[in-house]
Amino acid sequence: MNSIFYCFPYIIIFIIITIFSVPLVNNRNPNASIINFGQYFAITFILILFIGLRGFIYTDWKTYYPYYNSLPSLFDGKNALLTTITKGKYSVYEKGWLLFSILIKTFSSNYFVFQNLQFCIDLFILLLFFKTYIPDHIFLGVVFFYVFNGVIGLGLEINFLRNAKALMLFLISIQYIQKKKIILYFLLNIFGILFHTSSVLYLPLYFILNRRFSKKIYLYIFVIGNFIYLLQIRWVSVILLSVSKYLGSNIEYILYRYITSSKWSVSYGISIGYLERFFTFILVMHFSNRLYKKSFNIIFINCLYLYILSYLYLSEMRILTDRIPLLFAFGYWIIYPQIYVFFKKDKKIIFLSFLIFYSVLKIMSGHSTILNMYDNALYLKYSYEQRVQFRNQYFRSFE
Repeated sequence: MNSIFYCFPYIIIFIIITIFSVPLVNNRNPNASIINFGQYFAITFILILFIGLRGFIYTDWKTYYPYYNSLPSLFDGKNALLTTITKGKYSVYEKGWLLFSILIKTFSSNYFVFQNLQFCIDLFILLLFFKTYIPDHIFLGVVFFYVFNGVIGLGLEINFLRNAKALMLFLISIQYIQKKKIILYFLLNIFGILFHTSSVLYLPLYFILNRRFSKKIYLYIFVIGNFIYLLQIRWVSVILLSVSKYLGSNIEYILYRYITSSKWSVSYGISIGYLERFFTFILVMHFSNRLYKKSFNIIFINCLYLYILSYLYLSEMRILTDRIPLLFAFGYWIIYPQIYVFFKKDKKIIFLSFLIFYSVLKIMSGHSTILNMYDNALYLKYSYEQRVQFRNQYFRSFE
């Protein structure tokens, strides 16, 4: 069920995009960098080939593959559409996601076309997002996206297709926090809720993300979070169980199962991930005054802190740390490339060396199971049924 060879494709792609992400030097202005067409073409082609055309990787394809195959097209008539959206097996999904999927199904019934088009849309939005906020280091942003929850780990583009659309809409809406256009911000994120209900968390953040709090406040919250994490203080489960009594027996039972489950209710100890988040917090605190010179960084620093703090405060339930921090991972994608710029040449080499070392270690620790055994739609080696067997065998051995 485990093999070090399973992680090699992910490491190779990481090294390739890291090499291509190195900015070219502008001879007229040594302090500026050049992003050329060759880099755009190489990185987008590699990512579309590797991620967009992936086979049945990790776990969520088990649901999405039969889901897509069961959908009608727009040509199947009004009754088929209404039945799918209101009464069908997958009617529990958000309506925007269902309609979006049906629209794609109208043009192609091939699941891998559906999957690839999903990624291409996200990649297009992502590149525009990086071009807006880190124009000189777009592809270094792509590297951090790849390593920090874009692909590696519980990758947004591998396992969370609905979340990905909701997040992309939020990334578009960030500009309206800066411009103080609350209606446009809310409209985009309400639209995001139609793809995944997690977008509801973004709505109240309009009033928080653009506020700069004192370093002492951030530090106090961080210290308390570390105490909760390291001492494994259970507070979330206590609140959830107390509230669930008023939400009905079914919800109470579901929450009880999650809270008492050895699979979903676990606390992380001191790990490489914990140390990385600890030093990231310290590093951002150290450079915060320089980062704040660009006004939009208030938003991204706050999101990066939310990413770190949600791990610390919600660590007693893995189902929460698998889902909530993912909503704010983009803080890494924007802030770290800017921190890289602050370093002098020799320290940049050290920084990139640590990035490569940590990333390879992260890939090896998380992508050496049969769930991550790479396959590509262009030369599909294992069918859906075979991958289901592998997946079931893995979880039986896990249990």
